[in-house]
Amino acid sequence: VYAQDTERSETTNSAPEKKLTLRENFQETVFFYPQLVSNDSGIVRIHFTMPDATTRWKFMALAHTRSLSHGLIEKEITTSKQLMVMPNLPRYFRNGDSTILKTTVSNRSGNLQTGQVTLELFDPLTNRVQLRRVTDFTANPQQNTTVSQGFTVPQNISVIGCRIIASTSDFSDGEQHLIAVVPDKVMLTEALPFFINQKGTQTFHLDAVSPTKEDYRLTLEVTTNPLWYAVLALPSLQQPQTENISSIAAAFYVNTVGNYIATANPRIVAAIQTLQAEQGNATDYISQLEKNPELKSILLENSPWVLDAQNETERIQSLAQLFDQNRLQQLQQTAFQKIQALQEADGGWSWFKGMPSDRFMTCNVLNIFSMATLTGKTEGGEKEKMMQIKALRYLDNEILKDYEKKNKKLTYSQILYLYVRSFYRDIPLGEALQAHKYYIGLAEKEWNRFSLYEKALTATTLFRYGKPETARKILNSLQEYATVNAELGMFWANNNSSGYSLNSAIQVHTAIMEAFHEIEGNTAHTDLMKQWLLRQKQTQNWGNTPSTVDAIYALLLTGNTQLDSQEQLTVALGNQKIDMNKADQMLGYIKTVYPATAISPDLSQLTITKEQNTPSWGALYLQYFDQLKQVQKKKKDILNIEKKLFIEKNSESGPQLIPLNTSLQIGDKVVVRLTVSLDRDMEYIHLKDSRAACFEPVQQISGNQWKYGTFYYEEIKDGVSNFFIRHLPKGTYVFEYPVWVNQEGIYQDGLATIQSMYAPEFVSHSRSQEIEVR
Repeated sequence: VYAQDTERSETTNSAPEKKLTLRENFQETVFFYPQLVSNDSGIVRIHFTMPDATTRWKFMALAHTRSLSHGLIEKEITTSKQLMVMPNLPRYFRNGDSTILKTTVSNRSGNLQTGQVTLELFDPLTNRVQLRRVTDFTANPQQNTTVSQGFTVPQNISVIGCRIIASTSDFSDGEQHLIAVVPDKVMLTEALPFFINQKGTQTFHLDAVSPTKEDYRLTLEVTTNPLWYAVLALPSLQQPQTENISSIAAAFYVNTVGNYIATANPRIVAAIQTLQAEQGNATDYISQLEKNPELKSILLENSPWVLDAQNETERIQSLAQLFDQNRLQQLQQTAFQKIQALQEADGGWSWFKGMPSDRFMTCNVLNIFSMATLTGKTEGGEKEKMMQIKALRYLDNEILKDYEKKNKKLTYSQILYLYVRSFYRDIPLGEALQAHKYYIGLAEKEWNRFSLYEKALTATTLFRYGKPETARKILNSLQEYATVNAELGMFWANNNSSGYSLNSAIQVHTAIMEAFHEIEGNTAHTDLMKQWLLRQKQTQNWGNTPSTVDAIYALLLTGNTQLDSQEQLTVALGNQKIDMNKADQMLGYIKTVYPATAISPDLSQLTITKEQNTPSWGALYLQYFDQLKQVQKKKKDILNIEKKLFIEKNSESGPQLIPLNTSLQIGDKVVVRLTVSLDRDMEYIHLKDSRAACFEPVQQISGNQWKYGTFYYEEIKDGVSNFFIRHLPKGTYVFEYPVWVNQEGIYQDGLATIQSMYAPEFVSHSRSQEIEVR
């Protein structure tokens, strides 16, 4: 790490020389006490600990008597010191950026103060100081001075500690912060999934992708029980990453089924808890980041792989946390309360709060509740039932409106409604009964023209409504179009999403699995379909939230909920035999992770020996990086994104946008322009723009927007700006948002990515560019 434009620098392993209590609690709310009672003298005593920020605070209180006489008080309080440091820290760093931190030193004393400002960067796990910069300063009485200290953000770290200390002969002050470090690289994954159902020895080989790649990690997973794939995908969805109804409903589902799986496997839970006690608590990122949710959020936005378990201790701890039933129930309840709060007065749900009720989203939420009942073995409470009945009334009213139209066509909307309504056959249809009968009749007649997904939903629906003959005809039709082979199992070669499709290939496949399971009741076909499904898994999940939820549901629906295993496997990577410990043998699940330093060419060869003719699944994943600045804009496709930066300058005719082709200065206003083009109508689009670390968004509050000819929800986060677009017709659209320049240095801008939420294969990204701030 190198320093720039400062007086002295040193790299050291030692701790700070002077012992100083650093300020590190910067919470913005000191306390909130909603119910305080006075003593016999009418006095209320409030006990609290003041945070460490030096700033102004507002104290507000409301007091009332039993007769509702009341009074209000509002006061401002200032916390300060004689000497204070006020560093201008970014929300995050990016690996490889050359940044200059400016620290204001405030001298509130009546004397001239001379001293030193020390900047330290340290590893928060080991407290090892990686860089120490020392700069002299002089501050006049009752005045401020500014100190600049520069460095290059190191590679291969995801969190860095930052201490800024000012000291004189009379006073000292210091702050300590943990700052996320987002990558200047793109994570790529090459996977070798496999399926073995016969005893004997088999060998697999993972080809190297590129001689210039920078390896990150090699991961081997082998299991004799595919339920582990569902279980290990749960953590990625346990807490919604965005406040949209799809993510929140998914969190409700996975915590519901997680709680059920934990209940059904007490022996596994006890064994994992024992192993955790034997190994001790992990001191790695898991514990650090759980204490700092803001830091964790930035890493999830930009580099979620750093949150994966790095060693066996962390793996056991993450499993123990996964099966913590108190935590599961708390997360489930939190998600339920959010779902309840987002339900509109008409009973429907919208994608984001403030958008109008949406039939598709309402069907999705009810589908989630139904799936939780089937695979989580829970009926829900009275509030949950009333909420679902209210939503059904909304859907019944919508289908009635469709029926009252002159041209009564059967479209995807009605097919989805009939499928969701089939879960709730005990709830009367009321005025929608005639419309429901009409569309059921159309489905019986017209199923031949349906897509794969619509056929699967219709088969399940008709079977539930007592029409098994037609349901089996549809199933036979699906089977005719299926492809079956030893390597991939049973799948549909024409299972491809269209641009307008609201269903990924995973969701189509799992809908067919459900139909075969419910109508046929034969595991032979679903086991073959499971083979294809497990090959599509991408390390932690199936690519996006809806696909992962449906994959978990299909695996739970078509299998048992017991996680333990009796089969013995012999596994070797290259010449290294994988030692199976007690946990691996009992769980029937092996996971071995090799960091970059341990990866060698021979590890690309995997050998597995089985002693029984039972199925085993697994995959070998090679994850590696490509430099962000080397990533080129994706070639023109169905969905396209282009990112450009402009400086906003004031002129006599008003603000003008000038293309960014020169260096910037602190205080400049930059407009980020994202141009989106698509050659067909699409639904539920996610546009994500990763900002450079030197930018601070002008707009700080998330909310619904109506601009550029479309309605969308704009979400402002520390590292990214998200745009969630409900419907985007064919054409070209321009999205813009302003940012302030607030840090000197040289920074790599992030990529803009656009993707269909329900057909994730439709994705495009922009290129990155370097930004210089003088």
